[in-house]
Amino acid sequence: MDMSVFNFTAPQLVFTGLLIRVNFKDSTVNTKTGEEFPAKVQLQLMCNIVSRDDSIRSEMVNLSLKDEDLFQEYNSLIGKIISVPVGYMVPEKGRGVIFWALQGNHPQVYNHTKPSGSSSGSASGVKSPLVGG
Repeated sequence: MDMSVFNFTAPQLVFTGLLIRVNFKDSTVNTKTGEEFPAKVQLQLMCNIVSRDDSIRSEMVNLSLKDEDLFQEYNSLIGKIISVPVGYMVPEKGRGVIFWALQGNHPQVYNHTKPSGSSSGSASGVKSPLVGG
């Protein structure tokens, strides 16, 4: 198989949610190890998560943002629904998944209009092929 077809820059995971808060965190130093952690911006998005049974729950998602230059851009979007391309990893030890906003990407304001005749039971009105039934 020709792997060159995978040479693209489109993000594979995008979070869409209500931007609640944008925080600037100063650089820190671990007092035990001396390891330095650079300053960063942290975003808080309230996202609707669709479960396997097609139910929806709201969940606060924290995203790290290394592009300090985008602080003002994100700050101006507080209270709006935005889409953010993200990266993620699961640490060997620890809880949960760590997410971050991908560098070099700008947030997109999400302008969603509900399709006519759609029900409010499903997030998208489309059943996932991964959900049984």
